[in-house]
Amino acid sequence: HTPGPWKYEIGITDAKTGEPCHPITNANGLVLADVIESHEDGYLIAAAPELLDTCEALAAFTRDLLKLLTPEQIKAAKLTTRMLKLNDKAYNVLAKARGEK
Repeated sequence: HTPGPWKYEIGITDAKTGEPCHPITNANGLVLADVIESHEDGYLIAAAPELLDTCEALAAFTRDLLKLLTPEQIKAAKLTTRMLKLNDKAYNVLAKARGEK
């Protein structure tokens, strides 16, 4: 997939046609998609690379815990900081997908 971050833009006018358009662009300004049915779809598509990265990080974290720690160790371990960082990333990306950021 095309690496993120991607950006959903509202209120853009197509230079060739003069019609309104809502492009999704990558960090270099390359248009990846256009003419989205709804703004919600545009926000979700723009968040796709980060959603994927977050899901992969959460899955890897869970896998690592299951491999390395017993339930007693999980309770005793100081994993709060790592868990909070992953949760913050997940919430921020979900907010982007909903158009809140």
